[in-house]
Amino acid sequence: MQFTLRLWIISILFNFCTHSFLGQEKNVFSKLLEPPIILTNDIQLKYVGATSGNIVRIVYDSTNKVFYTNTFNGDVYRVSIANDGSFNSRIFIQASTTHKIGRAQGLLWFKNMLYLAGNEVDDLNKRSKGRVIKFPINKDGNWESPQNILTTEYYSSSNVLFDHNFSALCLNKTKDSLLIASGSRTDHGEVKDVNGKYPNLREDALTSKIFIIPLNSTKEIILKNDYNDLKSSGYIFSEGVRNEFDIAYNSKGEIFGVENNGDRDDPEELNLLKKGKHYGFPWVMGGNTNPQQLSSYNPNTDLLLPNNLYNRAIFYNDPTFPIIPKDIKFEEPIINIGPDANWVRDPQTGKFYQIKNIASFTSHRSPLGLLFDSKNQLASPYTSDGFVLAYSTGGGASGYLNAVDQGADLCQIEFIKTAGSSTYQISVKRIASGFKDLVDAVLVDNKMYLLQNDGGIYEVTFPLNRAKPTISIASSSNSIVIGDKVEFSAIVKDNWEIPEYSWSVNGKEINNYTSNFSSTSLANGDVVTCSIKNYFEDGNQINILSNSISLVVKPLFIQPSLVKSGNCIGSRLSVNSNPILKLIWKKDGKEIYNSANLDPAKIENFILAQAAGVYMAEITTVYGSYSTNSIEILDIPKAPIISNESDLILVSSEKWGNQWYYENSILNGDTLQKYKVLKSGNYKLKYKNTLGCTSDFSKEKNILILGVNKEKNEYLVISPNPFNSFFKIEFKEIESIKYDLLLFDLTGKLILTKKFVRSGDIIDLSYIPSGNFILRLKNELDGSIEVKLTKN
Repeated sequence: MQFTLRLWIISILFNFCTHSFLGQEKNVFSKLLEPPIILTNDIQLKYVGATSGNIVRIVYDSTNKVFYTNTFNGDVYRVSIANDGSFNSRIFIQASTTHKIGRAQGLLWFKNMLYLAGNEVDDLNKRSKGRVIKFPINKDGNWESPQNILTTEYYSSSNVLFDHNFSALCLNKTKDSLLIASGSRTDHGEVKDVNGKYPNLREDALTSKIFIIPLNSTKEIILKNDYNDLKSSGYIFSEGVRNEFDIAYNSKGEIFGVENNGDRDDPEELNLLKKGKHYGFPWVMGGNTNPQQLSSYNPNTDLLLPNNLYNRAIFYNDPTFPIIPKDIKFEEPIINIGPDANWVRDPQTGKFYQIKNIASFTSHRSPLGLLFDSKNQLASPYTSDGFVLAYSTGGGASGYLNAVDQGADLCQIEFIKTAGSSTYQISVKRIASGFKDLVDAVLVDNKMYLLQNDGGIYEVTFPLNRAKPTISIASSSNSIVIGDKVEFSAIVKDNWEIPEYSWSVNGKEINNYTSNFSSTSLANGDVVTCSIKNYFEDGNQINILSNSISLVVKPLFIQPSLVKSGNCIGSRLSVNSNPILKLIWKKDGKEIYNSANLDPAKIENFILAQAAGVYMAEITTVYGSYSTNSIEILDIPKAPIISNESDLILVSSEKWGNQWYYENSILNGDTLQKYKVLKSGNYKLKYKNTLGCTSDFSKEKNILILGVNKEKNEYLVISPNPFNSFFKIEFKEIESIKYDLLLFDLTGKLILTKKFVRSGDIIDLSYIPSGNFILRLKNELDGSIEVKLTKN
């Protein structure tokens, strides 16, 4: 199936399987709004909260303890979930206008780096190019500008429902390479010539493949749309995959992918992926032969074509269908023996029935969100098992999935080795159901977070299995004379895999990542520790800290002195000295701090300057008492004032040293006195004087830019208005025209965007608060229409 049908019908903007939403009655909405349920008594399910809609992926940053999500159109958010499992916050961190990926379907976090994959689309020329970029994420949670790591040449679009584009991202076992899935441009290998633009074209060199590239390449990798060049480059991992939308490793380092098949009732696949192998597309799908390659094919008698098929014309007698290359041997999908997700349609009678050898899931379940208990964290019966989501809901509520299979669920996958071979079978069991458009999942310790396309997040808690690894360290001596060499060694028990070591002195990481560490420069009282990092295949990590070793080191004499981090209030003043027994800070000759009653081990050798003035320190060490040099700290400048030169020109009261901000985000490069407003929202600025002192923020200036074509409102009907959760858009004369939808609050802040809205579409705004809003519909040819909306 192809998910892009809903993209064009109700703006659910990513494409891995088709689901029709037309003609559904109101009771479908009621069913989808029922809360999900668990189907086994050893797990717990709770609703966490919702981020923005049209969400495709969710990953976990174990360094900063936050999640990242992205929309299909390329916006990236950071989501925080509180310790009690409640939704905490959502912060917007990247926009598609920054990185130009307009169809973003892959997201990965690994070692403080966020990777995003998708396609940059050229709709005018009916083509796109695949791209993978990365965002460095600092330890404080701040992000940096995106960096390109892979770009393809432009390749042809199908201009209909079957452009699957670049999607899944996954690390290889050794975590030095990145796998990227590229889906097909056709449903089942039929000709897609785009009105003659690409004569007789079916698939391109860059489609229906999984690529592998080095993770830390020093330059951007360019993939040509040429099969021979791709083959010789070594970047092809495997071929013949229709749409491997999710890829994941198990605890043994084997890689698997789930595949959504076409509009015909062929089973959906789970594949054990191997380098250099071919998985059958377009000649075989879900274990079934593609009948379009057969000279006797008659689609009018093909009972595996659903009655509600989106476009029957793509199934036809096809004498020019490519012949299977003689040198290719197809890999088979993994067989599912049930008890769930194992329904097939009889090609002779058209009836559905359950079997114990389906390859691999009920047709049109749209399996995604594949993950594994790769570190054996979960207790029996889930230990080391896989899990998969079903996007589709049975009964036609969201596509072709038949009512015999309810779908919309979380399934456990038990892998069973076939006797005497390396072949797997799987047993699939539904453990939670009743979700709405599940799209992705991530496992954090023993908690799995399920993401719905509308942004809803559910937490599933599994029983916990095993203890974490432990690490201990020992030293050659704990008491040395300064300059002597001391050696440390680390011992790890119950480790899951080869760890990364990280040694620290006084909590500060040093440049040593082996199991041994030695130094001749340690000081008295220094505390040495070592931590290990175990990385999951999805990039998440667990950190284990060792015991600590405190050293006794006889010091050399150091003349005490004072240093500063800056010239202004807020700067850090530090004392450079031997271990301090007593410390007194003075400002303008008056004492402001005295450590007389503190244990010397607790004396900190720095202070933050809270006010302007002249600072100095008096220090007592084992060698006596000393006074340091003095340092003058300056006041910060006053906050600048923003005024209007015109409606769209803002002016700072300071001529130089300005930095403009929009909605609390820095506008890089905008440092002039004047700033031209490009969009509605809140603007403010800071000022830095010639001494490097930075002011507080100015008062915010709110700018609202609204353009209204009132003449067009007469053919636009919004009903109901006011509304509670849903409203319908209708055009009296131009039903076929598609618009982009933008929703603003009355301050001009953008609340929501949807693309390709047309007459008859139903818009779900149940997740936003009540109030008054401005609805804008626009396209490049017809301009804009705006109406006022009220949500009760």
